[in-house]
Amino acid sequence: MNIALKTVRDAAGDDVFIIGCGCPVGSAIGYVDGMRVSADTGPKWDPSFPLPWWDNGTLPCVRNMIRNSLNRVHLSHRWWHNDPDCLLLGKTTSLTDEEIVSAASIIAMSGGMLLLSDDLPALTPDRFEIATKLFPICEGVAMPLDLHCSYGSTPSLLQLWCTDESHAISPQMPTSLHSSGKNRSRIIVSSGLGTWTIVSLSNWLEVDAVVSAPFSALMLPHTDLPSGNRFGFHVFAFWGSKYAWVPCHESLDAGEVQRTLSKRLGPHETELFHVKQVTPGSVQYIGSTLHYTCGYEIEKLSLDDTSATFYLKEGKIRSAAIYVFVPGDLQKKLHATFEGINVSTDVVQRLNLGESDSTGTIALGAVIRIKILPSQTSNNSICSAGKGNLTIYF
Repeated sequence: MNIALKTVRDAAGDDVFIIGCGCPVGSAIGYVDGMRVSADTGPKWDPSFPLPWWDNGTLPCVRNMIRNSLNRVHLSHRWWHNDPDCLLLGKTTSLTDEEIVSAASIIAMSGGMLLLSDDLPALTPDRFEIATKLFPICEGVAMPLDLHCSYGSTPSLLQLWCTDESHAISPQMPTSLHSSGKNRSRIIVSSGLGTWTIVSLSNWLEVDAVVSAPFSALMLPHTDLPSGNRFGFHVFAFWGSKYAWVPCHESLDAGEVQRTLSKRLGPHETELFHVKQVTPGSVQYIGSTLHYTCGYEIEKLSLDDTSATFYLKEGKIRSAAIYVFVPGDLQKKLHATFEGINVSTDVVQRLNLGESDSTGTIALGAVIRIKILPSQTSNNSICSAGKGNLTIYF
């Protein structure tokens, strides 16, 4: 096998991308650039009759694709690019919207290859939008938090983290972060966006269930521990487009994190949560409905005393909801423009962060939502060639 693979590799040359599909894993190391790490996907969650539905291994279905992809996620970007098979978006399958979102989430969180085999112009707008939220897939590889204690040997908790350039390699970052492999689970974002955790919660049961992850497992070792955070956390649910603030008094008890990140999920449903510590004195980009990282879509940002401008990357101009934390009392209504056109804003939640310093000053702020409509964008397409900027005036 090794001789045959070496012959193919030598004949193809270094400039050719080779994907191993159905290839023995061990024999292919060093010879292929991508590797199918899962069972074939399929138009159903379980294997189709007369195949045994209870088979958790190699029979073609979305459930087995997800299971194998998660259990081999540690191979991605170490030996090759993991290939979890195609993301099926068409209405010709029997997959529910929740099952398709789960498959999309696992592909994104694993940093694998994104393959689409559907007739894209024939997709409904809601299914096509799922693909736009994944593009491009970043190379950060999520860590399963419950690999050895998961239901049916399929992890339900995954963690990634995003950080800006100035925090990518920090003098305060312990050596163990590199040696443990956690550094490969990071995604680099534009300077000024800060650092946050992405965690996916999945319910692989056939009934509704509450899935939880302790806050202590979501914090990063080179950032302030939750016990040192006095202002709480921004928590944004990506697929549900919902924001929540977790105050310190709710999450901390005698310096220990007691609160968990929890959500009731339907059968085969997944939600992506973004957890960022509140910085009371500065504007913070919390996230958007544009990209699963809630930050990679931003090319750069510019802040001054009266405004904040977020520059969106090429290909990311389409309808969206963008969430931003703005410090202060906000006595007057904020004004926002996208490419010079007025856009609607509303306050999602006002925050009373408590005393900010020794003088007893009360730190206030608010999370606002800015809505960009299709009529305000140049091209509602994944391949949009334009760029855009969003400006918030205080």
